[in-house]
Amino acid sequence: MKPWIVAAVALAWTLTAAEVLACGACVTRPGPPGPANPAYVAQKAERIFFGFDPKTKRSVAWVEVRYTGQPEDFGWVVPMPKKPTIGVGATYLFDRLDQATAPRLTMKVGPGRENCRVPVQQSSGGGFGCGAGVAAAARGDFANTSSADATSDSGSKVVVVEQSTIGPYAYAVLASTDSADLVKWLNDNNYVTPKEATPIIDAHLKKGDVFVALKLLNNKGIDAIRPVTFTMDDADPCVPLRLTSIAAVEDMEVIVYLAGPGRGMPKNHLHVQVNPYRLAWETAGSNYGQVLSAAVDEAAGRSFATEWAGPVPSLAVAAPPKDAAAMQLLFGRPIDPGAGAYPTGEIIPKGRLDSSAIAEVTTTAQLAAALHKSQFLLADEVIATLNRFVLGSSTAKGVDWQQVEGTGAFNPADLPDPATKIDGKALAGELALFASALKDAVGLIEAQPTFTRLSMRISPKEMTRDPLFAFHPKLAPTDTNWSATLSNVCLNGNNTDNGTRIQISGRKESHVIRNGHAGFTTFDTVPATVKTALDPRFAKMPAAAVVEVLDEALPAAPVPAAQIELVDLAIGLAVPGAPTLPKDFVLKPAEVRLVVPPTDPNLDTVTAANAGAADPGGCKLGHRGRAVSALGLVVLALLAVIAVRRRPS
Repeated sequence: MKPWIVAAVALAWTLTAAEVLACGACVTRPGPPGPANPAYVAQKAERIFFGFDPKTKRSVAWVEVRYTGQPEDFGWVVPMPKKPTIGVGATYLFDRLDQATAPRLTMKVGPGRENCRVPVQQSSGGGFGCGAGVAAAARGDFANTSSADATSDSGSKVVVVEQSTIGPYAYAVLASTDSADLVKWLNDNNYVTPKEATPIIDAHLKKGDVFVALKLLNNKGIDAIRPVTFTMDDADPCVPLRLTSIAAVEDMEVIVYLAGPGRGMPKNHLHVQVNPYRLAWETAGSNYGQVLSAAVDEAAGRSFATEWAGPVPSLAVAAPPKDAAAMQLLFGRPIDPGAGAYPTGEIIPKGRLDSSAIAEVTTTAQLAAALHKSQFLLADEVIATLNRFVLGSSTAKGVDWQQVEGTGAFNPADLPDPATKIDGKALAGELALFASALKDAVGLIEAQPTFTRLSMRISPKEMTRDPLFAFHPKLAPTDTNWSATLSNVCLNGNNTDNGTRIQISGRKESHVIRNGHAGFTTFDTVPATVKTALDPRFAKMPAAAVVEVLDEALPAAPVPAAQIELVDLAIGLAVPGAPTLPKDFVLKPAEVRLVVPPTDPNLDTVTAANAGAADPGGCKLGHRGRAVSALGLVVLALLAVIAVRRRPS
């Protein structure tokens, strides 16, 4: 048997003032990637949801990591301040939260073409041109658990507090007073523990932490991996990062969702605001991830941006894009926008989570009718479960479950025998666990007045601490639902669109960008094609419009560039409920980072040399452009009169 990979071992030993929830990270078998170590994998991203029930003082963390590799190589070890209750969540929740709160950049096209001598026939569709508009959006396998009595290996100081299965996982909760014994237990049970983990494990044990070790059951594939839920008494939210650095990709994406009494905020990390002038508006912000990464780098490499904060999000208005590519644009991952999987309206459609009708079925024909009757939510986890019960494999292809639910019948080509036996009671039981997990998460979200989405891109060398979070009672709601208006410009006064005027919503000024008008990436730092013509006024701007330090008892405090590294160091040991910065730390006045570039007279206005005839569409350039254009018409008229008088007879 191949050795298991230890994943999700984290460092929280410096945080003695509070208990933290779900600190862990992904690592791989020792050694660098290459032919000698073909099973090397790297964590690509992490999505985490933290919820707290104020009535029961119950803290819950949903943790989703993306893993690539063989199922027999998968393992996950998570330190906890006390024994948690283990559960299995659903990727569906994270996808829905993404859909509701991810950055959304809308590009509008202006009402006319500027400085263009001959009008262009406009189409009724989207695209650049007068009157055209373009908008693009940013982007269950379960089983009953059972507990075992606490046991320990002979002569070992490791105690197995609980051992059971949940969904696709087998797990054990471990306690020990000796790190060497715990490392030996992990290795003996086919978890490969890198040497870098030993001092971290030792620090956790000295605090009295327990460890949760999970691995996939023997008959489960990688597709069966689900988010894991950890429930325990009152604990502060924490994100796993320290040991993630052992096997993380560069600029790893970390998205954190927080439901709480106020706006969620990083406590021991800086906070940034992304500069909208650095975004590629003409492609609906396709470079958002790169700009966010650059903004984080400008803030010592350890900072978060708030992408959404406000009341419980709703999808009642914003319908999902029909184009999966558009869905992926700002999500950074492919997401199926099918109508059944991603309906508009509430985050979790509670009316589609009743599996009681499915419990009565005994054949596939009855299952189809029950699905039609119940309209049970066809999330990816549900489809995988249906495939396993009907086709014997969670990854089997050939059944269009959307069509089955809509018509109440299978296509004979997909399922020749409608009399195939189905264990409806067992199937309904698994679907009920899926539904219960979603309902519980939504209940935690709805129990709090504010929901927050924080995001960062971070490289392994910058993963030097595990981010802790708190809640600020007075920080204003915010989101990244930004818009900008773009208009075509003919810089040479003819009918060639070789410029674009952009005006970002909420800003008075507008600028004209010279470009090739094909495959251009206006504000990116690297040309997308040879036709790209970057405007240095924007390319040289900082990616972070604001770098600030947050404290739940104080207003946001901008940090001057000269003090960023020092402030980052000073807040490294901050914990919720205590001042973020030491009391004797003097924060100097910060410079204004978002300085809008001056206008370029050769671009933002029209000179006499390139002024063309008035555009019949009524589109003009700047004030100077209009004055010069009028004067130009007078000059042209006088020249015409002179030419007529001198024309030979």
